[in-house]
Amino acid sequence: MYLIIPFSSKHCFTEITCKNKLYEIVFYSTTMSLKNNSLTFVSKFGNKTIALLLFYKIMDKEQILDRFAEAYRIDGFPPLAGRIMGILYISDSKYLSFDELIQASNARKGSVSKVLKLLISLKRISYKHSEEKKGKRLFYLDIKGTKLFLELIIDNYKNQHKLLNECLQLRSSENVEINTFIENSMAFNNEVITFIDEKKNQYFN
Repeated sequence: MYLIIPFSSKHCFTEITCKNKLYEIVFYSTTMSLKNNSLTFVSKFGNKTIALLLFYKIMDKEQILDRFAEAYRIDGFPPLAGRIMGILYISDSKYLSFDELIQASNARKGSVSKVLKLLISLKRISYKHSEEKKGKRLFYLDIKGTKLFLELIIDNYKNQHKLLNECLQLRSSENVEINTFIENSMAFNNEVITFIDEKKNQYFN
């Protein structure tokens, strides 16, 4: 989405932030002039002179949360789980309370509670008890838990590799296509395991 924003010569900036939105200036040329309180850029291409208005590109946080929701949905998780993760990634605050997550996600209390339990079980988030208010939980991205989550992925690939190998041992050599597919799947799993294990130790130690 693009908007034409009134311009004052007294205010020069490259980026402004407002509640729930990020406005990013897109520059089109180097020569500019003021007309009707809007900034106009004038660019010359060969013999043609093109006047272009200054636009601001709006990146709404809500759009990012929707994309998080869709990504998690495709991965087999509730869309709300993606929204909660997106909220925690976007927030400048390290800790968010249960009520804050409900308000930010615009979801029901029961749904948020269920999703939080899921994300905690997956080691994606964790919580601590508030020092100021007894019984109040503060949720945060579980950085250490990310490593444990990756280890769960590795264990799953190892288990799949073992199962495929057992299946291959039970099969005859009659169906070459399927046998080759299983062998390739096992080779792929091995490479994925090695790669994730290496990068996990590199970035999350």
